[in-house]
Amino acid sequence: MQLGVGTPLGCEAAVHAVREFTTTYDGNHEHIIVKVDMANAFNSISRKTVLEEVICRFPAAMPMVSQAYSQSTPIKLGSVHLWSRQGVQYGDPMGPLLFTLPSTLSSGP
Repeated sequence: MQLGVGTPLGCEAAVHAVREFTTTYDGNHEHIIVKVDMANAFNSISRKTVLEEVICRFPAAMPMVSQAYSQSTPIKLGSVHLWSRQGVQYGDPMGPLLFTLPSTLSSGP
């Protein structure tokens, strides 16, 4: 379940759920709270779809987004070179917005 980006009040829902759990915990049982990101969500979306959404919704941003995402981008991990061909890059300031475009904006105004 995505709560951080693209979900209205998602972070607040997570905070309130944790607060409720911790304030009502009676101490009689062993409990833990686990936060897990089971999928590499940012890399799960199609760059082609992101570019199509940007062209439709934010055409003025297309030159910048196209420069970053129209081709595979190199990633260097020590002496290993990889090519990123799908999704948006972690650390990209526009990454969260671009990640949510296909799911939030394409469904309607």
